[in-house]
Amino acid sequence: MVDFDGRGPVVHNHADSWGMMGHHDLDIHSCPDGVTLTIAWGGRKVTGKVGMRACEQAVSGVNGAGPGVNGVEGIVNEMPISSIRPGDQFCEFNGASATVRLFRLLSVNHSTSETTWTATTWSDLGYSG
Repeated sequence: MVDFDGRGPVVHNHADSWGMMGHHDLDIHSCPDGVTLTIAWGGRKVTGKVGMRACEQAVSGVNGAGPGVNGVEGIVNEMPISSIRPGDQFCEFNGASATVRLFRLLSVNHSTSETTWTATTWSDLGYSG
């Protein structure tokens, strides 16, 4: 699982008793149907060059909610890791903290479920929700 603190991304192992699933940003986990990816805070798959505002709007639905991924209206929820490819991008927007994040997949090994990501985080100081 990955979440963020004041210094940047922090990776946690499910086995380290870090906390509940609902308090993560990006999670890759094994479930009965296979290995899946979950992006928190209404995460959505996006394409093209995406900045803070476009990422926020993709999640909030202002610009059409982005392409569908899995689940309701494209929300990333239990997306099979076998369906992700290098270059895939995902946005999340936490309206409570006005935090916007963009995750980009750099590499994936579908045999081992090992992934490499970049993450960008912004604080939308102009947001009032």
